[in-house]
Amino acid sequence: RQQQKMKILISGDVEGNIKAFFGKVQGVLGKSGPFDMLLCVGSFFANTAACREEWARYVDGKEQVPLATFILGPTSSEQVPFYGGLGLDGGELCPNLTCVGTVKGDNLGPTL
Repeated sequence: RQQQKMKILISGDVEGNIKAFFGKVQGVLGKSGPFDMLLCVGSFFANTAACREEWARYVDGKEQVPLATFILGPTSSEQVPFYGGLGLDGGELCPNLTCVGTVKGDNLGPTL
């Protein structure tokens, strides 16, 4: 039996430039075909008025996240309000955008 491979898109910091970021993602999707998911492993939000305005459009459904996207928990205390009270286990922030939770540095295990 042959296993299906997943096609995963990975990004770093978004730093609150949500609409521009997902615009670039749309471009990649158009050029490289569909992906199964997007992993954003950097700082997603920023404590700015522009970021709060952009984010509100996604929460209100006025803008759409183009594919299943997974982000890390807050990278600073200023970002906590964007996570809507989610605990350490994470959860859905808006349709197609999920926080995978927060990991403390002492839980990372042995380093290489």
